[in-house]
Amino acid sequence: MKVGVSQLIKVIGDDRINYQILNHAITSIRTAKAHSTISFKTDAVTAVGELAGTNKVGLVIWVDEAVFNTELAKLGEGVKS
Repeated sequence: MKVGVSQLIKVIGDDRINYQILNHAITSIRTAKAHSTISFKTDAVTAVGELAGTNKVGLVIWVDEAVFNTELAKLGEGVKS
């Protein structure tokens, strides 16, 4: 069974999810012919946490910027970074 992103987020619950807008955290972008390599800063994971198995799991969701900004504005939230 394929699980949708909306379904996954719903069962995890807003109170157990933090999000980070990657556009605000990019430290470098390298573009090749078929892809880009993006580096970003975060406090969600550490090397020690990775070894201990205590880090958070990151999930990248790509949305057109205009759509994201429009829908977020409709919700009246503003962007949290």
